[in-house]
Parts: sequence; structure tokens; C-alpha cells
Amino acid sequence: MNATASRTVASTDGTGIACTVTGSGPAVVFVDGALCHRAFGPDAPTARAPAAAHPPPGPPPRPVR
Repeated sequence: MNATASRTVASTDGTGIACTVTGSGPAVVFVDGALCHRAFGPDAPTARAPAAAHPPPGPPPRPVR
């Protein structure tokens, strides 16, 4: 499972924009319609697919003794 972080960022005019960050690869932005929520809108399954290909980095491997 990928780690997910929800946060708010500010646009250039100061408007707060809620976003969810998942995975570690290149940024991909999905924008759902005005009456949708990012967690369960029609793009939620589509947005999870690229994140699965770029999981967040895990702890370093343990040395073999």
C-alpha cells in the first residue's frame, strides 16, 4: 500500500487548494469535477494506478551478515 499525504497548498493568489500526494514518481495531476471529492470521484481509481508503479521509498535494506 502506498503512503498518502493530504495537504493544502496556496495558489499564486493565495487561494487554498487541497491535494493528496501518493507515491514518489513524477507528478501527475488529476482534477475531478466540481461536485466530486478527490477520495471517491470518478478519477480516484485512475489516480491510484500510477502511484502503484512508483511507491514511496522504504527503509534501506539490512546488511547480510
